[in-house]
Amino acid sequence: MASTPTIQTAITNQSALSFAQSPQTTVYQLYDPLFKFYLRYHKSRKTGTYYIRTSQKNVNKWHKIGHWPLISPHNLTKNLSEIRAKHCVTGTLNVEHFKTVSELLSWYLKRLVGFKRLSDEHKAKLVAFFENKVKAVIGSMLLTDISKVTIDQTLITPWLEQYQPSTVKHYFSVLKRPFKLAHGAEYMAVNPLDNMPFTAFYRHKIKPKKSQITPHDLTGVIGAIDDKTYGAATVFTLFVLLYGTRRKETARLTWSSIDFNDRLIRIPSINTKNGAALDLPVTDVITAHLIRWRKTQNQSGYSGDWVFQGRDGAPISLRQASNWVKSVSQGMFCNHDLRKLFKSVLLEMGTDNFMIERLLNHTQGVLDATYNHADLIARLRDILSQYHQNINDHAFFSAPYTIARSQNPLSIDNLIKNKYLNPTSARSK
Repeated sequence: MASTPTIQTAITNQSALSFAQSPQTTVYQLYDPLFKFYLRYHKSRKTGTYYIRTSQKNVNKWHKIGHWPLISPHNLTKNLSEIRAKHCVTGTLNVEHFKTVSELLSWYLKRLVGFKRLSDEHKAKLVAFFENKVKAVIGSMLLTDISKVTIDQTLITPWLEQYQPSTVKHYFSVLKRPFKLAHGAEYMAVNPLDNMPFTAFYRHKIKPKKSQITPHDLTGVIGAIDDKTYGAATVFTLFVLLYGTRRKETARLTWSSIDFNDRLIRIPSINTKNGAALDLPVTDVITAHLIRWRKTQNQSGYSGDWVFQGRDGAPISLRQASNWVKSVSQGMFCNHDLRKLFKSVLLEMGTDNFMIERLLNHTQGVLDATYNHADLIARLRDILSQYHQNINDHAFFSAPYTIARSQNPLSIDNLIKNKYLNPTSARSK
């Protein structure tokens, strides 16, 4: 296939598509001699970038002014005179890709589909938020009309009348994401929300949401779990109580990620909020409960890899995970309340705050690097063993191998050899 650097032609949508798909020659860029601008194709040949070339002291400068086909050649040529006039005054060249909030959000939501780090549930929540709480209210608003006044009157004040300030602050931070992304990718010359902090609308200090349960409620929490019929919901809730893990970290747990030889639960980075893999020590107490749960799964005919299986070979959804905890607690607490309780009990036990944050998988930065991994795991194991035994001593759970019921705790080796759980067979589908 022949290659042609530049073709002079009237640039229209039809000509741009024609040269992009031409089987005879590969065109690098098109040049419109009447309006004096270029369309340079991207590697995919499905998109491109518009440029204007200027010359100062015999030095050519290329100015990016927009993207094709997001901006049609027709719309670009209508604005070229204004763009050049602005360049003479400000020295900048840019064309806006969006006129209204709705156009910007439609672009953002299309990109959202390709965000691999976000779960389908999270994407669905973002779509619902932007469609129902933003586009439905200010979708027709021109981007040039956005100001502190318009945002306060149309969004912030109505939200504060319906939701807690902490929720509104979160909504506002989510609202700013598409604007920041579009501006950073040069789809917008100016980000109208750039210098608009939430404190411009709400001056009061926002107190963290209090947990519905405290260490004084620990016996009641354990009782709520123990009183429920044994099943996936109770085991899931108990696991969160014992490890303080997030919903996704627990819901996506696999048997193959539980190493009973090294006595570690390895949670991969793809399932963590901060993208950092998490290793959690396996204790005697959790081993006893996992053995019973695996036996129950096998007896029901399930031998797959998910610790908490959903339908059609998939793990449970995050919504189902939330519903499980709510059903066990009868609305008394949620997954995040159990995380807060986990931290509070460890603090009362005199645990170092860094170790607690490490167990909760909060980013620790440079401090993490100062610990040898083996030494860190050993310290975390001691902390969790003491904590788990503390939990176990509060009530006699119905698990047959619960350590509290035996004066001579069963050895890990014997438990692994038990026919109910084998680390190798646990990986079978």
